[in-house]
Amino acid sequence: MQKPIRIRFTILAAIFINVVIIFFMCLAFFGNGFASITWVFVSTMAPKNLVGFTGGVFNFIGGLSAIFVPLVIGYMVEEGNFNYALVFIGAMGIFGAYCYIFLVGKAERIQVKMVLINDGQTTSVV
Repeated sequence: MQKPIRIRFTILAAIFINVVIIFFMCLAFFGNGFASITWVFVSTMAPKNLVGFTGGVFNFIGGLSAIFVPLVIGYMVEEGNFNYALVFIGAMGIFGAYCYIFLVGKAERIQVKMVLINDGQTTSVV
C-alpha cells in the first residue's frame, strides 16, 4: 500500500515542479522581450543620419556589461556566498528602471545641424 502513495506523490510533485519551471521561463522571456524594447528608443531618438552609429555605440555599451558584470559577480561570490551578487543584480535592475523613468524623458528625435564646407563656402544642412 505504501508504494502507490509514493508514486502518486512523485507524479504530483513532478507536475507542480513543471508548472513552476514554466512560470519562471515565461517570466524570463517576458523580461528579455521587455529589455529589447530599448532598441525602439535608438531608432526613434537618434538623428536620421546617425542611426547606425548610435545603434553601434548602444550595442557596444550593452556589450561592455557582458564583460564587466560576470567579473564583478565572480569577485563577489569568490567565497561561495551569492547574497551580495543577488543584491548587486537587484540594484542594477532598480537603477535601470530609475534611469528610464526619470532620465529618458520625452522620446523625440534629436536634431543635429550639420555644416558642409564646399570650396571655402559654408552650407548648413538640418
